[in-house]
Amino acid sequence: MGFIGYLIVKKLNNQKYSYLSWIIILLLPTVILNDSMWAQCDSIYTTFILLSLYLLLEEKYPLSFLALGISFSFKLQFIFILPLYIILYFVNKKFSIFNFLLIPLGNILMCLPVILMGMPVINCFTTYLEQTTDYSVYLKRNLANIFELLPNIKAIGHILIFITGLFFLILLIYFIKRKKEISQKEIINLGLLSILIAVYFLPFMHERYMFAADVLSVIWYFIYKKKIYIPIIINLSSLAGYSVYLFGLKRMPLWIFSILMLVVIIGLLWETFGKSGVPSFRKRKNSV
Repeated sequence: MGFIGYLIVKKLNNQKYSYLSWIIILLLPTVILNDSMWAQCDSIYTTFILLSLYLLLEEKYPLSFLALGISFSFKLQFIFILPLYIILYFVNKKFSIFNFLLIPLGNILMCLPVILMGMPVINCFTTYLEQTTDYSVYLKRNLANIFELLPNIKAIGHILIFITGLFFLILLIYFIKRKKEISQKEIINLGLLSILIAVYFLPFMHERYMFAADVLSVIWYFIYKKKIYIPIIINLSSLAGYSVYLFGLKRMPLWIFSILMLVVIIGLLWETFGKSGVPSFRKRKNSV
């Protein structure tokens, strides 16, 4: 995971100290706690998300989508970055829509051993449906997202699902209206923004669902070389959620980190809209 992160940094910002991104990723508190203390496998699905992004930058699209499918085979959370690929399909128009079929294919390929032993193919997908039902008891669990600032009412969660989808639609319309290809640097920015919007605004999220954003935020900083508060806040907020579960720090002020995470999202949105501005949706009149 750290090595692929370094390859992305080297490709987009090849500087003398690019290798530091590799070291920092390995030493992130949540990376150490997630794998070594909690015995979770979030680094595996994140590795294949990063590999997919690297192959995307290399314009090896079938392999990129296949890597995304392998990520899917480990965790449903891969879906948080999927809006990036949908936006790229409509805006850059460099790959076929049939590449999206490689995502479920990658999942099935990883399931082949148990399929050959008699498991129905459909189980490769229904497992995730069962998990979403099991995890929908709480609007959020130990995560500094918007539900720290809202009452614990499920109806609000359903409304925010709609709002999140609408937000991604607005992003898509913006990039289409801009009439400019999404650059490789913007791909990383949009990928990080996609994960954060999903985890921050969607209900039923857990503290570990920020893992891919923890790692990608380091890559983002080494590429953009500014707004160091973005990876710092993301990783501290994620660590705060881990601390509630792993160390029993029940009084951790997650609402403060929730506000800080909103600042991060606004910062990334400014990076998206700030320089080129929001395009006008009205027809311009010819000047006389």
